[in-house]
Amino acid sequence: MNLQNGGTFSTSSDFATITHANDRGVFVGEANGGGYFGNNSALMYDIRLPHSEITYYIPIRYYTSVTNTDLIGRGVPADYETVTSYQDHLDDKDISMIKAKQILSLKK
Repeated sequence: MNLQNGGTFSTSSDFATITHANDRGVFVGEANGGGYFGNNSALMYDIRLPHSEITYYIPIRYYTSVTNTDLIGRGVPADYETVTSYQDHLDDKDISMIKAKQILSLKK
């Protein structure tokens, strides 16, 4: 069971993508914030201009080995979508965790 939301990105999104592509998990929450086909956060070239010494970074894109073209430009969707309200945040109420526990209790 994977709890996720838009704050799930980078390596956690890569893991979720491979898990989803191989039908090895259940996703609860919201679509994650990563790219299903990979992203550009892994490697970067640091280039320093010789006279000004200004440094800039060029991200190198990498691709995840998956084939579901329906998800190009999106993250892994939730199988069980939850919506957390502002009040839930104030009350420290984890709606996704509550939903995951409900799902697990039904599987017993």
